[in-house]
Amino acid sequence: MMNNLYISDLDGTLLTPQAGLSGFAAESLRRLMRDGLHFSIATARTWQSTSVLLKDILPLSAPAVLLNGALIYDTQAHEYVRKELIPEERVLEMLRIVKEHGQTGFLYSIREGFIRPYHEDISGRPFLQAFMAARTGYYTFTPTSSLALHAGEDIVYLTMQDTLEALAPLREAVKALQGIDCVLYEDSYTNGVWYLECFAHTATKGNAVRFLREKYNYEKIVGFGDNLNDIPLFEACDETYAVANAREALKVMATGVIGSNEEDGVVQFLKFHIRTATIDDAPACAEIHCLGWEAAYAGLIPAETIARKNAARPAAWPEYLASGRYDYYVPVLEGRVVGFLSLRSPEEHENLPDNYYEVGGIYLHPSVYRQGIGRRLMAFAEEQARVKGKTAMMLWVFEDNAPSRRFYEACGYHPDGKTDINEYGRPLVTMRYVKEI
Repeated sequence: MMNNLYISDLDGTLLTPQAGLSGFAAESLRRLMRDGLHFSIATARTWQSTSVLLKDILPLSAPAVLLNGALIYDTQAHEYVRKELIPEERVLEMLRIVKEHGQTGFLYSIREGFIRPYHEDISGRPFLQAFMAARTGYYTFTPTSSLALHAGEDIVYLTMQDTLEALAPLREAVKALQGIDCVLYEDSYTNGVWYLECFAHTATKGNAVRFLREKYNYEKIVGFGDNLNDIPLFEACDETYAVANAREALKVMATGVIGSNEEDGVVQFLKFHIRTATIDDAPACAEIHCLGWEAAYAGLIPAETIARKNAARPAAWPEYLASGRYDYYVPVLEGRVVGFLSLRSPEEHENLPDNYYEVGGIYLHPSVYRQGIGRRLMAFAEEQARVKGKTAMMLWVFEDNAPSRRFYEACGYHPDGKTDINEYGRPLVTMRYVKEI
């Protein structure tokens, strides 16, 4: 398994609409991490609340990004590996502007490894009261006559809750401060309640991901999110997936859109997904190609021909993936590439209309035969064809390969009468199959 990191937002993304981790998700993530998957989370929450929500899957196999990047916590060593503190003078400037806009909130100080939120008088502020009531079990909220009295402590965060109209002007004023950044986004559970969260300008999910990449040498980082505070996360990842319930702005940025948090979309993706192949997939594709020929063509193609062709595949596959002759895709099952699919428009000698799209090849590792992955790859091929405006599919199959013919026929394909003869150590007839989509 490659040294890739999969990192997910919590609320609205990994967690269900009831703000919990489903039994399916917990069991699946435990097994995936046990089998070598590097998985973690990037959340606006602190470790105190996150640890309660994720107790069934701890420790995580990679450090957790907390408070939108202000903190990074190693759940195995039980220590912070990065803290982005706000200097005292910046805290005072920020609090002055907040007060000028008639707002207040919760100032997070980190003491003895725990978040200690301070708050001023919040009577008459129902949004703040609701926020504190929902989190009293996680933190010891400390009342104070003035948040400014605590500006000299290890301050990592200021969070406020109100309507969009009330917080939007304040966001612009705070963002103008040197060394301070903030995010404004709607609550994942209550419509109309917005969060304005302020922190050191270096404390973003994006910067946290860059730190993790450099410190732990991750080759590729795949991110999942749903809300506007996940934009920095997406900007720093190599691949990004928005859940179906995500904000449209995030869907536009994403590599793809997956199932909603209600459907455990993130975990379903981690268990199985199909993606574009990269040059790094060449060894896996070569191995699967060899095993596929040995499993599918034994008795059909002479053994010496299979051995000769298989011997050349490891060196050939990087060229295949780089050539651009086909579009290659790989199914990934629980972090492991288990097959490949090649697609292209038919060549001129096929004499087919422009509405056709060709399945050049589909191979699976024998260990995953009869698990429905082949059918999912064929359905994926048809989706790609539709995206390109195609309305029909075609492929070639050996006439004597009865199992493959049954598979394609079960997928709705049928021979159109076109045949060809090719030399594979002995002459073999191939049949053209087609399907309207």
